[in-house]
Amino acid sequence: MDATTSLLTVTVVLALAWIGGRAARLFGQPAVIGELAAGLVLGPSVLGALSPQLSARIFTPDSTAMIGELAEAAVLLFMFLVGLELDTAILRRHAGGVARIAVVNLLVPFAIGSGLALWLYPSMHGDVENRVAFVLFAGTALSITAMPVLTRILTDWRMLGTTIGAIAVGCAAIDDVAAWTMLGFVAGLIRGQSTAAWLVTMGAVYLAVMLLGVRPILTRLAAARRDAFGRVLWILTLATMAVVSSMATDRIGIHAVFGSFLAGACVPRRAAGLDGLAKPLHQASAILLPAFFVLVGLRTQAGLLNGAANWAVVAALVVCASAGKLGGGALAARTLGFSWRDALALGALLNTRGLVALVALDTGRSVGILSPELFAMGVAMTFVTTLATVPILRALGFRPIAPATPGGRSA
Repeated sequence: MDATTSLLTVTVVLALAWIGGRAARLFGQPAVIGELAAGLVLGPSVLGALSPQLSARIFTPDSTAMIGELAEAAVLLFMFLVGLELDTAILRRHAGGVARIAVVNLLVPFAIGSGLALWLYPSMHGDVENRVAFVLFAGTALSITAMPVLTRILTDWRMLGTTIGAIAVGCAAIDDVAAWTMLGFVAGLIRGQSTAAWLVTMGAVYLAVMLLGVRPILTRLAAARRDAFGRVLWILTLATMAVVSSMATDRIGIHAVFGSFLAGACVPRRAAGLDGLAKPLHQASAILLPAFFVLVGLRTQAGLLNGAANWAVVAALVVCASAGKLGGGALAARTLGFSWRDALALGALLNTRGLVALVALDTGRSVGILSPELFAMGVAMTFVTTLATVPILRALGFRPIAPATPGGRSA
């Protein structure tokens, strides 16, 4: 299959994912649910099972690689825009509360997940027989909040600039950095070496460099963009910083998405304008981001979830994951004076998984910690907990504040 045919395949796949996203919104769900469902239909779970030959002809190595590259670029662009639009003043006003909720929302699901892992290990471990690594991985996987999916829901509902939205993103950032640190440590156990000290040290150093070094420089550059040359220099600086920051965090071992998010968050809010480029960038992100969810669908085999016992494990994963994230987050928020309504809404938002959880699950599968069956169960748990976020928000009385974002997306 030549490059032109691969490009045509990718275009059609993205169009189908977009249709899935539009259909999801008709049922009051965020677009990500429909896009992920479209990916599952296009993958081995449906199309691959009904017509393996057709699936193999459509999803060749070249077309799959192209989808993967588009997915990575779209996620990084989206996370940069999220960081750019995040109201860090709200985070500073609620720094103590963010830290407290984040710690509780990390430790409670980690403890529950670790306990569940002790029960699952004898029958669900992968090729690598390492009980400690399996338990740590399971606890970490249940502690994750998917920042890209969370922030996309918040963006669709125009909640990103609210206190609940900003605190949710702040907690998710803290929890996910800690989770990726733990995942690096688990991978080190599998390889016979510990990388946790490196991740913690280099992550702290990089955060300090960005906040204390890069941010002041950006403030000075922003003040100088009074003419055409200054504006061009400003745009090139932001683009370069986003790419370098993503590469740096990926090299450290955390994840490229956090480097992109941090780059956007370091831009002074009063200088966050992109001189007319914001709307096209939002539109590009909205068009390309479904590629990631298609890629997940291509890697998931729902056919492995056969039998009552396997579905009982899926139910246990959903209950434990929700008890840890939704319950833990809500209780922590209540100790800070939030009403039950706002506390439960915050817990529901932090229970959103998706992109980051799926990447973590795929990491566990690739290093041999998870069996294919447990990987499929983890994907099902991720789908259900993400699917539940919007109905819970609606049940609590929250409604979308505005019809659409600059990228044309709505709840």
